Amino acid sequence: MKEEEKLCKDVHRLTAIINVSLGLMGGSEKDKETLAFVCRMLRHPFPRIRRIAAENLYVRLLEDPELDENHPVLTLLLNNPWDGDESQAKVMEMAVAVATALDVGLLMDDVSKKELQGS
Repeated sequence: MKEEEKLCKDVHRLTAIINVSLGLMGGSEKDKETLAFVCRMLRHPFPRIRRIAAENLYVRLLEDPELDENHPVLTLLLNNPWDGDESQAKVMEMAVAVATALDVGLLMDDVSKKELQGS
């Protein structure tokens, strides 16, 4: 997934990757990695990808019986303008807030760490 995430510029392909990733979730150790991947998509440079990731993650989390509908992450996903013309710093801040609420971190690579330090 990380290779596709870095190299792919095709919106349809990225959308499919997000959908498949969330569809594969099911109580395994890989779920945190999948959630971290989707959280990284929340900071994607394409606003459409951010919106799709936020919407699909929201729907997937609604299906989780362990999360009640008042969980802070659902509010974050629902109330932030993921497809707006937000600055990269604001987008990064929103994505970090979601990842923190999900307790997955961003499993950040060096580029992400530099982005956070620069904001």
